[in-house]
Amino acid sequence: PASLLLVASMLSNTRKGGNVFFACCYRNDDVRSGDSFSVWLDSIKVFPLEIMELQNISTEGVNSLVSETLHLFPRITRPLASILHQKTRGNPLFLRQLIDSLKDQGLIYL
Repeated sequence: PASLLLVASMLSNTRKGGNVFFACCYRNDDVRSGDSFSVWLDSIKVFPLEIMELQNISTEGVNSLVSETLHLFPRITRPLASILHQKTRGNPLFLRQLIDSLKDQGLIYL
């Protein structure tokens, strides 16, 4: 895709003394060997990148976050947290996006 080529082009400019901040978020278990994204990930390893891998949040961790966000007791938020954990697989960035989406749709109130 064109967006991946654009990012690769920006990264190649770092070799010429430029600086680029690039954040890429994906689920490791969704990337299959040989698909276009996997090939692209392998191709950018030649650039001086700092890779930060976030670990998934446990169901209990999601419940703590939801409980604190909604200002409710953990026993009340446990069913919602369980569903959010299933939908996001505990990915902290996807979890935050899903909570924001639920708020924007008026399904939860913060």
